[in-house]
Amino acid sequence: MGNERTGRADKRDRRGKEEESRWGRQGRGPGRAGVAGSRRCTSREPDVPPEAPLLFEVTLLEVRDGPDPQPLPPAVRLRLGSQRRERGNFHFARGDFAAALRSYRLSLRALDGPAAAPPGPEEEEELREQRVKCLNNCAAAELKLGRAEEALAACEAALRICPDNGRALLRRGQLLAEQGRDAEAALVLKRALELDPANKVWEAGCEGGRWSHSTWY
Repeated sequence: MGNERTGRADKRDRRGKEEESRWGRQGRGPGRAGVAGSRRCTSREPDVPPEAPLLFEVTLLEVRDGPDPQPLPPAVRLRLGSQRRERGNFHFARGDFAAALRSYRLSLRALDGPAAAPPGPEEEEELREQRVKCLNNCAAAELKLGRAEEALAACEAALRICPDNGRALLRRGQLLAEQGRDAEAALVLKRALELDPANKVWEAGCEGGRWSHSTWY
């Protein structure tokens, strides 16, 4: 009888250990593995700590041309052009010159796009003025990006629309002077001075640059 009772006790003991081990492996019971697993889950540090700076890498897979602009009434072209130019000014003020340039180019695209109806005289004049403003802003952004040739091209495009635009003349003259094209620069800057003798930007350029009033006469 004693051996039988001992055998039953050994079986119960083995069964209890097997159940403890099984519950522990599943992480739901009082087994050692379950306790350790629970402890690891509760004390584990997050992969990304709070307020950590994140850096994402983006790969450009494809570039597609945008759809052709649809014909728009002149008033809509003017509104879109103004909105996009103002957005460019916002980026420019923040120092994001590449984004500013993109906005200015989008503004020009709206202003130069196909028209659903011919503009009236006032609308045509306003379209011209906005184009010149955008081109001057393009030139300023190009200069900030270190692209003098592109800036000069933008100035010349503005002057083809408005030959007496003082800002485009002044910037073109300065760019020509920087390229060593002194004779061309002298003519352009002389014209800018004739149009606006009191221009403060012009006066500052004369004081800090290589040109003086006596150069023009």
